[in-house]
Amino acid sequence: MKVFTTEPKTLAGYLADCRHDGNLSQETLAELAGCTRQYVAQLESGSRFKPSYRIAVGLANALNLRGQDRVEFLQLAGYGGDEESAADRDQLTKAAQSAIASFTSPAYIHDNLWRLYGWNDAAEQLFGVSPSQVALYSTSLMEFVFDPEFRHHIVPWAPWAQAALRQFRHDCRAILQLPSSREVMKRLRRLPDFRQMWNSCDPVAEAAPLLPLTFCNQHHAIKLTIVRMQFPGPPDLWVNVFVPLKPEALVNVALSPQDSGGVASLPSSGSNL
Repeated sequence: MKVFTTEPKTLAGYLADCRHDGNLSQETLAELAGCTRQYVAQLESGSRFKPSYRIAVGLANALNLRGQDRVEFLQLAGYGGDEESAADRDQLTKAAQSAIASFTSPAYIHDNLWRLYGWNDAAEQLFGVSPSQVALYSTSLMEFVFDPEFRHHIVPWAPWAQAALRQFRHDCRAILQLPSSREVMKRLRRLPDFRQMWNSCDPVAEAAPLLPLTFCNQHHAIKLTIVRMQFPGPPDLWVNVFVPLKPEALVNVALSPQDSGGVASLPSSGSNL
């Protein structure tokens, strides 16, 4: 929970403190929440004090407020509760994990920092990544994209990594200042080419629902489309499904241990690369 030197009693004070805590400008917060900078300024000055429910939830999402912080913010905005609780979030995560387990196509779940929340057997077989290589809720997919021993499976790697990184920058821009985000970014910056590519890639204006990918092993090149679906509950939970251009392409093309490229286990948030 957020701790303030002086506990805010108004929406104006709480909003300003949360925005500063997240190191967001009024303009950036407005863009993420779906309103104008002037609207945010009016809320912080107190000249406007009752945003619509859509804007209130948009601001809470953009500020990445969770638990009691989120409840308090929405109460100050004039709303008695919220659709999200820790129990609801856990329930939705488990429901998403159960759903993708029944998919025949490879699929996985991630949050806005692209940390893996789960994947199905088809994804494990296609990409040759075992549960022992992933710290659930900590390992980011970008750690695989920039892993020196995994990247050769993506063809052509550099253009695809740039496209993925632009999506990643869009998805995570509202939470980069959080401690957990900084730890992931610290690990990513140690990977070859990440710093240079990060500095040269701007975030996309809007999240793309489709992302093409050609994935190769020693004997096969499989053309896939990643279908990206965001859950309507928590704003940072995504389900991604790999749909092959030819359905039969996924038959007998799983990476064998000899062909996996020797992908090393990726670290948890407390590990060093």
